[in-house]
Amino acid sequence: MFDSDSWGGEEEEPRVSEVWEAIEAVISRAELRAALVLVNENVLPADAADPEDWRSELIGRYSTVSGLLKLLPKVISFGANAEGAPVLAAMRRLPGVLAYRGRLPAPLIPARLIEAAVVTGPWKRLVFGHPAFEDGGAVNRHAYTFCLLEQFHRHLKRREIYAEASTKWLTPQARLLDGETWEAVRPDVLTALGLPEDPQALLAGHARALDATYREVGDRLEANAEVRIDDAGKIHLTGVKANRGAAVADRPAQPHHGDAAAGGPS
Repeated sequence: MFDSDSWGGEEEEPRVSEVWEAIEAVISRAELRAALVLVNENVLPADAADPEDWRSELIGRYSTVSGLLKLLPKVISFGANAEGAPVLAAMRRLPGVLAYRGRLPAPLIPARLIEAAVVTGPWKRLVFGHPAFEDGGAVNRHAYTFCLLEQFHRHLKRREIYAEASTKWLTPQARLLDGETWEAVRPDVLTALGLPEDPQALLAGHARALDATYREVGDRLEANAEVRIDDAGKIHLTGVKANRGAAVADRPAQPHHGDAAAGGPS
């Protein structure tokens, strides 16, 4: 688009058809429309409200949860599977984070005190968006507390973190029979469910069926021009995006950031 300024004579504007021809040599019009739709869906106009405002407001309620969180890991015994273990470890360290007193202005604390890996998504800006200090960096303790609490609640609902003494929040695996109790009822259970004594043959059959299905789907994707698989293995439905982009292009232009990227409405 910038190169087109030098096309033509001193008083001659480049033709739109020439510009589109140059653009389509790099990217198709369908892909460009799909990108425009994606930008307009994810990038808000300059005068739009900040979608992270609720997080900023939540941080102001720090005092309502800090007392509870200082006691929670100490009075309730929690367990976790591999997915929930990092968050549970961070939660167990949280009382020390909440009790820290230092020279940094509140609510900042040294970054070395927290588990940075559990901070994801929009919380990163609120937790880490602060200038560096002498001790190697500072983070917002209030934002980190609510970020960790949100993660903990999510894993608790999935039973990736569980309360070992609870009947509601117990891990489902704890309800499975084991040892002599399982051996006593095993024949009746297998008969009722129609399952074999040795599961290996059954699992091998499911594995073959799954592999065959994957291969069949893969063969169809290679022949489908509207589907593209990138280097990371993600599937992109370019045809669907293009149709949505065409619908957007037919409507009056909206003041979205993507219009500038696409060179204006077509």
